[in-house]
Amino acid sequence: MNTIFVGNLDFGTTEPSIRSLFEVYGTVDRASQAPKRDTGRSRGFACVGTANHSEAEHAIAELNCME
Repeated sequence: MNTIFVGNLDFGTTEPSIRSLFEVYGTVDRASQAPKRDTGRSRGFACVGTANHSEAEHAIAELNCME
């Protein structure tokens, strides 16, 4: 599995929205973000797992510096 670190996310971002964004570029095995313990809010980063290295590279190329 290839894991992509995704940073600088809006604090309102959800795991399903991250998954749907990356599924455009290939199969997503998992999408997870670690919430803050005290508030439950997103920390602003996530990890996305893909099975295929070329799909991961394509997603990175397309989404890098996306606003």
